[in-house]
Amino acid sequence: FDTIACTKFLFNPRATDPHELKVFAQQVTQLTDKSQTVFIAESPLSAWHAVEGQMTANDLCCIAGSLFLIAELRDEILNSKTDSETH
Repeated sequence: FDTIACTKFLFNPRATDPHELKVFAQQVTQLTDKSQTVFIAESPLSAWHAVEGQMTANDLCCIAGSLFLIAELRDEILNSKTDSETH
């Protein structure tokens, strides 16, 4: 990955703190030969907007975590795809 956004599902008290995820992600990225950006987003929506703004038509975005996290972003992702197809 070129960019890793650490966030959490907002409506689950069991969600992992994004700061913990960032530490883990930085440890893992040190094992690679390439430079990756790791940042914390306070919400899944802010993570999506930050990553979406950097993507090109050939980029792939992988949302990992839980189905709850993906469900929280589903409508926004579908709407942004529809908006980009109409412009």
